Amino acid sequence: LKKRINKIIDKETEYDIIFLYALPIIKNENYEEYDSPISYREEIRKIIKLMNNCEKKLNLKFECINKKIFEDILSKNRTKILHISAHGSYKEEYSLIIEDLEKNGKKLEMNISQLENILRLNKNNISKIDLVIVSTCFSQDLAKLFRKYGAKNIIYISEKAKIIDDISVFFTKYFYKNIFEEKTIKQSFNNAKQEMISNELIKEINFNSCCCNHYHKPTCLSNNYDFDIKHNKKQCNCKDKQQPNFHNKDCI
Repeated sequence: LKKRINKIIDKETEYDIIFLYALPIIKNENYEEYDSPISYREEIRKIIKLMNNCEKKLNLKFECINKKIFEDILSKNRTKILHISAHGSYKEEYSLIIEDLEKNGKKLEMNISQLENILRLNKNNISKIDLVIVSTCFSQDLAKLFRKYGAKNIIYISEKAKIIDDISVFFTKYFYKNIFEEKTIKQSFNNAKQEMISNELIKEINFNSCCCNHYHKPTCLSNNYDFDIKHNKKQCNCKDKQQPNFHNKDCI
């Protein structure tokens, strides 16, 4: 796959699509591994296959990001579409989870202030982007920053919602299929959304966020501090629990 990507990437600094991804292996100092991988390879394969099928000649760039690469991408490159596929975290505020600078598999969390500093310094290039796709959980705050610094269109995830990996891959396929058929961004989004609603395979995906569906504070009576852990709702005294719940058919 990497050899094929290298053939597609043009040496110029102007691109049609820049696809940034991050998948650190280690998520904390105890060397606990992530148990929710991101299918960025599948997304990349689908984009390349769609491009080949429609016989379009496009400049594409795929890059695993750490802080320096993220800064360099925004400062040294122009693109019509910027697509970010990574983990996102939301506790007190949003954080984008990328690779550590040492390339040792550990994560680096960039909070919203750090992200704004980078975007502000590169607002001239950001204002030339037609579309930013922020495919991370809770990415609304980052989307607002891209809007603030000039991005024309943004697709993002609600600040109180997680993203299901299979859904993300499915959306990527049908969204870019429409884009490569020269549909507008709005048409491509609506068509991909409709395809997801009507597709039988999507209906079988396990929507397994139960109960309160939010991060729990240390004072929570449930004693479960992680997101979407199943527990007795009556035990939870956290505020801000408006996020809808999604249950699979076997949920009790």
